[in-house]
Formats: sequence, structure tokens, C-alpha cells
Amino acid sequence: MPRKIRSADLETRSARLRLAVRKKPYSIQVGPGIHLLYRRNRKVGTWVVKAALGKGRYWTDGFAYADDIEAANGNTILDYWQAIDRARSLARGNEGEGDRPLTVEQALEQYEVDLRARNGDIANAKRVRAHLPDTLAAKLVSTLAARDLQRVREAMLAKGLARDSINRTSRNLQGRADASGRSRRAHKQ
Repeated sequence: MPRKIRSADLETRSARLRLAVRKKPYSIQVGPGIHLLYRRNRKVGTWVVKAALGKGRYWTDGFAYADDIEAANGNTILDYWQAIDRARSLARGNEGEGDRPLTVEQALEQYEVDLRARNGDIANAKRVRAHLPDTLAAKLVSTLAARDLQRVREAMLAKGLARDSINRTSRNLQGRADASGRSRRAHKQ
């Protein structure tokens, strides 16, 4: 049985309601590289998971409201203990749920597997990899911004690629980004 992680400030509704309303969330470590954050708002607090990606990077995801006003329902409103379990589950990306955020490289690997299964042209995935900088390949799909894709396009233009080739490669990259994304925010510490 895992050890219970105690927090006098976060365990109970009454303790959380005594906390000051602030932008910076209250935090407790609930596993290696996993933190449960509680953001105290004016009306109802929110639970947020913060998980390490390595090299000083981490991602955060707000996943539920706290049971500050309403009773916990196990889904959208969670008590402290339920929030710990959900934070661990989200950070570890339980296999059945597929909640772990994907990097661009992982999304391309899945795309290539999908193409093989459908007898598609795997050159579509290889074409993207050939023009993808390592920094972008390691980036979470959910943190991609339009400017990231524009930079890849500009780099291909600078190499002298034909516009049709650039468009084809860009569509493949954007299609994988759209299909694999989840609304999470990644940050540097």
C-alpha cells in the first residue's frame, strides 16, 4: 500500500479555504517528478498536476475543481486524496488512458506505424523527420505554436526546397500535431 502523503494545508476543505487567494499555486510532491498543485481562487480552487519532462522542463495540466464548495463527485470535483491519485495517473500516462503528452517525434513514430498498417506511404513521416530540428522533435505536441511550424517552413524555404514539397511536408507535420495534441502547457523551470 502506498504511503499517504499528508498536507495540513491541502487535505481538508476548511484548511484550503483558510489559504490566501493567489496566482501561485500551493504545491506538494506526490511522486518522483510529480507535484499536485492547488490554486486557491476566489470561489472554488482547482487541482493541477505538474510533471517533470527532464532537463529542467515540466508540463502542467489543470484537471479538476477542488471540493471546496460542492461535494466530490470523483470526476470533475475531487477531494485531496482523489486529486493525488488522478495527478499520479495523469503524470504516469496509464497505458489504458493514453494521457501522457506526446513529443513530436513520438507522434511521428505513431504516424509511421499507422501508415504501415494502412499500406500508406511511410515517406510522409520520413520527409517530415528529415526537415525537423531536434529541438522541435523533442517538444510536446500540445505545446506547439503556429510560430514553431512557421520556423520549420522558413528553414525549408531557406534550403531552397520547392513550394510544393514544403506544402506537402508541412501538411504532414500539421496533421500529426493536430491528431496527437492535448491541451497541456509545458514550461521551463
